[in-house]
Amino acid sequence: MCLGYMRIAGLVVILTIGWLHVCSAEFLAEADINSEGEEDRYPVALALGERLVVAVGDLSGPLSPVVTLYDADGELVASDWGHTTAELNVKVAETGEYYLTVSDSGSDDVGSYRIRFARFPGQQLVDEDLAGLIDGGIVEGS
Repeated sequence: MCLGYMRIAGLVVILTIGWLHVCSAEFLAEADINSEGEEDRYPVALALGERLVVAVGDLSGPLSPVVTLYDADGELVASDWGHTTAELNVKVAETGEYYLTVSDSGSDDVGSYRIRFARFPGQQLVDEDLAGLIDGGIVEGS
């Protein structure tokens, strides 16, 4: 559950219960589902271990949003829907091109929505001299 977010020096800081997350890329858009069965697509490139957090909210109309993440081959990675909001929090297993879709859960309603997504760093490269770090430990040196 996201409690809020703020920008600090070009980064987005998101506060959730028990955690403070920092990401370097955020996307926000408002769009419309104007006809029955319409599906909006958003491409996103993700790296191994990167986390994608997505929130879609209904702004007007009877739209019950569905947000879905697919990989480059069109295989389903994750999906969620709700009466007024839909959310994803996904850690990807491989580097590649992905795409998000937004549609109505019954494919028969229209309305406006807001989509917001952010990417969080995944697997970090570790200096061989620093291997075996202990969580919360301190490293000194140059």
